[in-house]
Amino acid sequence: RSGLVPCEGHGWSEPCFVCVHVTRGEGLGFHEGAAEPGRLRPYAWCDACDAAVARVGGWAAVEPHPTVKLVCGGCYDRIRGLNRREG
Repeated sequence: RSGLVPCEGHGWSEPCFVCVHVTRGEGLGFHEGAAEPGRLRPYAWCDACDAAVARVGGWAAVEPHPTVKLVCGGCYDRIRGLNRREG
């Protein structure tokens, strides 16, 4: 199970990283980064983090740095469904 993370609800899955905001709410927007080779799900973040990044020109310049949380693939899919807005 190398390269996988355990989850009580979903079992073993791909590790995914999202801003902590989308793990705590609904309808916050869901922005996905560029696809990475060998990964099914890219890094993701909310509208507020997206605006902060746009304001300063990149993640490295955002202060304070957004908190990122490790979630499993199943949790990522659930979080995406709760936060993604169409249009």
